[in-house]
Amino acid sequence: MEPFVGGAPPRPPERVGALLVCAPLPAEIESFRKAIRFRKTLHLVEVSAEVGLVEAGAGVIPAAGGTREMTFRALEAIPPGVNANPMDFIQNAFVTVAMAKVATSAQEAQEMRYLRPTDRIVLARDRLTFEAKKTVLHLAEEGYKPPRKRTAKLPGPSGYATLRAALYSFRLANQVTDHDVTVASKLAFVMTGGNCSPNIPVDEQYLLDLEREAFLSLCGEEKTQARMEALLMTGKPLRN
Repeated sequence: MEPFVGGAPPRPPERVGALLVCAPLPAEIESFRKAIRFRKTLHLVEVSAEVGLVEAGAGVIPAAGGTREMTFRALEAIPPGVNANPMDFIQNAFVTVAMAKVATSAQEAQEMRYLRPTDRIVLARDRLTFEAKKTVLHLAEEGYKPPRKRTAKLPGPSGYATLRAALYSFRLANQVTDHDVTVASKLAFVMTGGNCSPNIPVDEQYLLDLEREAFLSLCGEEKTQARMEALLMTGKPLRN
């Protein structure tokens, strides 16, 4: 299975994510700390699992397809054939990721779009592997094929300006720090499609390229490195 055709090959973390997103996986996430390991590839999850993308607390944005997937999942809420403003949907997903919100149950994770409405919720954790295996075998019998690559129209610079204005207001009210604004601005740039035209669809690889560039640039920030060090040394997020 080759999820990307043409152009530069995806980097290893992105390739793994692209392969996993096409397959049902068992998942058990027991605590807030483990929630940072979550990626948007789950199809089965235990009912009381805590799920989230908390990379902002470490001074980076979700990588390996995490930001891309949240962007596309936000747009999945638009009914087919409806000409809706994508910003109305992206903004909610942006707040969820920028604030590192964690769902405390599988149902809440579906509401926050960490999980799809079609993802299965398993009542008992010890049945995750059994249910995943059963699902995989059923898909194989049905002749499963990976989904086609997605495209989407994103708001581009105008949407980015809207989110930046909101971040500026939060900073004036001392609700966020300067580095919170830096991280969230990178996230906003990716989720709104960078410098794309709002009338021209972009594909998954385009968002992955933006996501990778934003992630690596944040890794070079001293305040991001301080957040990472604090998490490794104390297990607690640093607000700087």
